[in-house]
Order: sequence, then structure tokens, then C-alpha cells
Amino acid sequence: MAKQLKMPGGKIQAIAQDAITIAQANNAKAITFSHIHQALTQQDKTLGSMLKL
Repeated sequence: MAKQLKMPGGKIQAIAQDAITIAQANNAKAITFSHIHQALTQQDKTLGSMLKL
């Protein structure tokens, strides 16, 4: 099931940077949806809860 999330580019960049930071902290070789989900949840609890794993 697809969901569309509307947000400004600056917020997308901030979420991406947070996902990179989370992945690096976990010594991950790649960024996964789990990292992106964690970053989204940190940035915005409502958006994070919309994307249940």
C-alpha cells in the first residue's frame, strides 16, 4: 500500500542526513528503510507512525 507524504525539500534533506547518521552509528554498510523510518520518527512523530514497518 503506497502512501504519499508531502514535505518541503529541506525536511527531506534533514531526514536523509539523520538516516545517514543513524546508519553510521550502527556501522551499517548501507542505509535501510529502518534507518529512514527511525530518522522520520525522530523528526516528526506523526509521520513516523504513518509508516509502520
